[in-house]
Amino acid sequence: MRFTRGKIWLLIAMTAMVLYGSALAEEREGWILCQPDSYVNARWAASSRSDKLGRLELGDRIRSDGVTKNGFVHCIGLTFESNEGWVHAGYIVWDEPSMETETWVVNAGGRTACRKYVDGPRRCWAKNHSQVTVFAVSSEWAVTNRGFIRTKYIEPMEEET
Repeated sequence: MRFTRGKIWLLIAMTAMVLYGSALAEEREGWILCQPDSYVNARWAASSRSDKLGRLELGDRIRSDGVTKNGFVHCIGLTFESNEGWVHAGYIVWDEPSMETETWVVNAGGRTACRKYVDGPRRCWAKNHSQVTVFAVSSEWAVTNRGFIRTKYIEPMEEET
């Protein structure tokens, strides 16, 4: 039996689903949320050690038909050679973000965590009443110059009149 790249990809995807488990759901649409000067890797398999297929940038739209227990989303309809791949779930939101660059203020009643990605590890703290530059906002998360911050802890800075 001759293995083509497509058959190898299918074998890798099936192996990943067996090893890591997959919560297959109906197809849904999501968006990439990352720093504006950065990118997210799409990979051949559901692992950060897997070979890279290509790059996705802030605001790129993806379609997904499943997610693994280890936090990777199976993306379909990509513009890369294989047309499908895996992306870490921490860089995907399921509601379309608004793309803006504005100054917001931390209003958390104390400091708030700035995360590496959605629900990811803490990178640093932002003090209450400090200002952050916001690049994109989804319903629950904002991409800021300090990292990912939950929108419930920041608010747009009021314009002076």
